[in-house]
Amino acid sequence: MGAGVTRPRLARATRRGLRRGGAPRRRFGIWTGLSWSEPTALEGRYASFGIVVAAEVLLAGAGVLVLATRGGNRWMAWWVAVVVAAHFLSLSWIFGGWILTVLGVVQLAGLVGMLGLLRGTPVPTSRFVGPWMGATIFGTALLLGASVLSGR
Repeated sequence: MGAGVTRPRLARATRRGLRRGGAPRRRFGIWTGLSWSEPTALEGRYASFGIVVAAEVLLAGAGVLVLATRGGNRWMAWWVAVVVAAHFLSLSWIFGGWILTVLGVVQLAGLVGMLGLLRGTPVPTSRFVGPWMGATIFGTALLLGASVLSGR
């Protein structure tokens, strides 16, 4: 546990978070149930999506394997993040959504931009890559959610 964090305190915070998330979970569950028979965004694109995802998994796995054999373990998270960012570019091609193109470009630019910082520090790349990828995906989800709710 970190400084100042005790098990009872963590348990209380977890329970509080679960209570606060209850209403959104229920609303999402109802919405999903009501929409279950609707077509998905992948309708008619399953093969393209499967090929792209398979290629990305192979690319990420091959890159991690090369890094592992060459002692570059700390760069694995960065490499996988590059593949994930490229994944969003390929999704924009499959779905035709400009926001996914922007997300992929912003993520790639951030990953390339942090190379100097990452080379200058011995910490695992996941220390910086994880928050970057999470924040950009969450921000995009907020934008998409606001867009859907506003009817645009």
